[in-house]
Amino acid sequence: MRSIFLAALVIVASTAVAYSQTSATRKAIEANLKTFVEEFNKGNAAAVAQIYAADAKLLPPNDKIVEGRANIQAFWQGASGAGLKLTSLSITTLTPAGNLLVETGKYVTTIPA
Repeated sequence: MRSIFLAALVIVASTAVAYSQTSATRKAIEANLKTFVEEFNKGNAAAVAQIYAADAKLLPPNDKIVEGRANIQAFWQGASGAGLKLTSLSITTLTPAGNLLVETGKYVTTIPA
């Protein structure tokens, strides 16, 4: 397997905390990212999809927008089934957008050779 660093993935997801740029909010988002990596690497796309809001949109690079939790689950199941593994997810920026918080981040993956 080879490690690939991919930047500028935008994940627009909702968390159960109200927006404020406090350390508690950041910690909650980081906990969701940790859960995402753990569950994805177990092949549990259903648990990964539950991190997203029911009406979330996933914006994969060079691909069409994936809308809704069921479609997001199918997307991540396909990625997991193809052998993709996540090494890390990290926050780059947190940007307020009305009553939402948009997280932009980076991810590191390994893929089968």
